[in-house]
Amino acid sequence: MAHQLLIIVSDGRIQENVGRVKPYVKLATERGIFIVFIIVDTKSSILSIRNPIVDERQQIRLEPYMDSFPFPYYVIIRDVTNIPQTMADALRQWFELVGQK
Repeated sequence: MAHQLLIIVSDGRIQENVGRVKPYVKLATERGIFIVFIIVDTKSSILSIRNPIVDERQQIRLEPYMDSFPFPYYVIIRDVTNIPQTMADALRQWFELVGQK
């Protein structure tokens, strides 16, 4: 059960290897921390970013950045004035989640 709520507000661009972040997200979840990631997007949208991936045949393909985003619960907003409402919604939903358990 999630006893704690962690809200991260960022541009969502993880500079380090995404694979290094995933175990920490999993550990936080196992310790009862519910993580909500609020991505403040820009005109050069995070949804248009592609990562090069080398497959088993040594072929390079481009994969959408968000396909490997390590946080399972995220919201993308483009207008910073929506941050307070988004945070309030996340908090309300977390209270509902905790209340159900």
